[in-house]
Amino acid sequence: MIVRRVVVATAAPGAAAALATAVELARAMHADLRGVFVESTDLLALATLPFAGEVGFPSPGRRALDVESMQRGLRAQARRVERELASVVAGRPLRWSFDVVRSRMTAELFAEAGATDLAVVAWSRAAGATAGLARALRAFRGATVPLLLVAEHLRRPLSVAVVPPPSFDPAVLADALDALWPRYGRAALIVDVAPASARREALRRRVDRLLAGRGLAPRFRRLGHALDLPALVALEAPRLIVPLIGDEEDREAAVDALECPVLLLPAVRRGTTA
Repeated sequence: MIVRRVVVATAAPGAAAALATAVELARAMHADLRGVFVESTDLLALATLPFAGEVGFPSPGRRALDVESMQRGLRAQARRVERELASVVAGRPLRWSFDVVRSRMTAELFAEAGATDLAVVAWSRAAGATAGLARALRAFRGATVPLLLVAEHLRRPLSVAVVPPPSFDPAVLADALDALWPRYGRAALIVDVAPASARREALRRRVDRLLAGRGLAPRFRRLGHALDLPALVALEAPRLIVPLIGDEEDREAAVDALECPVLLLPAVRRGTTA
């Protein structure tokens, strides 16, 4: 996977981890950087409702909300995000740009992304006890470019988990790890979260051959359940983690339990083999 452009998208200021991760990846991959502020179409639609309003803080007063005031607020937030990105980029030899787009924070945002793009998305875990990154996984299902989901306040911000879909092309996985090693190292912990079978063993051998051909050094482990993954990661302390999960429900559980940025690889395309 040759990455020529890293696109970092956020819908609010304060996404320091996502911005810093995108800048470091662009630098390591010698890629251009594009910052994107997403003006939420959902928020703008909400502002058109006659009963829309907002409650200030610390003052508890309620104010009416309309499209014009919402747009002013979003433009102010976009300027703050651009200043934050400029601060992170400062002093680094990167070509970068910044745009404001009106969209929902879903796969449609990257509908026009090229084959050499890597998308970094700031994702909030502040949604209560419900699955945060697992919801993101479902929201971005169908994306055609690799998506790196970065939440703030992660325990392992310097590691990354590369999560392919249940049916994946091992060559796509090998290309992704080849692109990431300058940032995360050549040693990958590959965890097969599926019952042992001749098919899974053949898949493991193929992945091993592809990675060895790129000078990467994988270690393989097998787990019985996706929820055991965080304990293994805490014990092994790898920087590059690759869970191979054959069930979509287990994949969501593993993604939500991981305490590091999660790179979701696109689904296998027509004409490729899994």
